[in-house]
Amino acid sequence: MKRSARRSSSGFTLIELMIVVAIVGVLASIALPMYQNMTLRGRVAEREPIMRSIAKAVGDYALNASALPATFRGLPNPMTEASASSTKVPWAQNHGDTDNWRDLSLVVDGATYCAYSFALDQAATPVKLLVKSVCDIDGDGVQSVKVQVYDGYGNAFILRPDLSPEPASNIF
Repeated sequence: MKRSARRSSSGFTLIELMIVVAIVGVLASIALPMYQNMTLRGRVAEREPIMRSIAKAVGDYALNASALPATFRGLPNPMTEASASSTKVPWAQNHGDTDNWRDLSLVVDGATYCAYSFALDQAATPVKLLVKSVCDIDGDGVQSVKVQVYDGYGNAFILRPDLSPEPASNIF
């Protein structure tokens, strides 16, 4: 009996490799936008807890102090608003003597994407606390500004979600 001279090949054909590459391409085209969306959501999620912590720290300071200074405010921290970018910057615990960050019992561990500031409007009734964050969330060079307004009742500050002042408020 004569055996066939045909060899059995082991490996993948060109068609099989092209199918695998197409499947990987489709999966990557779905996964990359979802990954970018998740990173943006993570950056946006930083704002809310830090802004509320600033308001709570101001309330704690008001509780322990006999009176709030007339110009109780915090300049943009950890960076200036103009330099806010899509990269993280370490928080400055000791921001200097030019504002009241040093008086707050607020510790932000690590770095932040946004520049945060706060100011009290004691001329308003009730007293208003404005907390502002500025950052370039998506890296397109356009600053995203969010301002939260809190009404002061005694030593507590209550968020007023219905009030949204213009970002260029003169209180800052």
